[in-house]
Amino acid sequence: RRIFLNAGENSRVTLLSCDHTVNRDVDFLSSEVWEMHLAEGAKVECYNIEEAGEKNARLWQLYTSIGKDASLDVNALTLDNSLTRNEYHIDLAAEGAACTLNGMAIGDAGKVIDNYSVVNHSSPRCSSDQIFKYVLNDASQGSFEGRINVYHGSFLTDAHQTNKNLVLSPEAKMHSEPHLIINCDDVKCSHGASTGQLDPRAMFYLRSRGIPEKEARNMLVHSFMADLLDKITIEDLRERLTHLVDRRLDGDSAACASCRISESPQNS
Repeated sequence: RRIFLNAGENSRVTLLSCDHTVNRDVDFLSSEVWEMHLAEGAKVECYNIEEAGEKNARLWQLYTSIGKDASLDVNALTLDNSLTRNEYHIDLAAEGAACTLNGMAIGDAGKVIDNYSVVNHSSPRCSSDQIFKYVLNDASQGSFEGRINVYHGSFLTDAHQTNKNLVLSPEAKMHSEPHLIINCDDVKCSHGASTGQLDPRAMFYLRSRGIPEKEARNMLVHSFMADLLDKITIEDLRERLTHLVDRRLDGDSAACASCRISESPQNS
């Protein structure tokens, strides 16, 4: 599947894509490319949600050129999958361009989740903000590799990149590799990564107040991801995704039972 978006001058666009698996017992590969061009003053908000089956391998790629004073907000959530690679190729091509990338992933069993981003600051007074969070359990594996390129003449750049990860099992693995390449003075840039386990003191505090262990753990994990859920501006979608995240933390599938695709004869 290929999606092409040409956002005209001062336009406003909200795009929601939700990938389901009709037959969750079949091995298959899905490949999807989004290409976007944002003209001056355009504002685009994107939601990319993966609720695929345990046998679905998925490659998703985004290529974007952002014009003067235009902005792009991307919210990507991997709730259920087998093997996933998401790629973001962002070019802040004109003065005042802005981009926000918010990524969240929940992995268990032997699932693999890989996010790769390249954000090019090729014009002055541009800004970018990236935050990716993973929750990994069982023998799942996560990877994040991000790069911010600040080119010559891109003064007053404001660029930030953060990767935070919770590893809930000794078998789970996380690879994190943030990069900053700065070839310009008078910029403000930061990047960082952290990987750890749940705070045992917080667990003890909740357990000492009579909260069962599983519920206490889910409360802490949910609070870890709450800031990303809060960034979802569509209220109904935010409530639905909060419900689906709670289901995943309880060990259930994130399959969207009320979606019309579930009524397909292939699912009966």
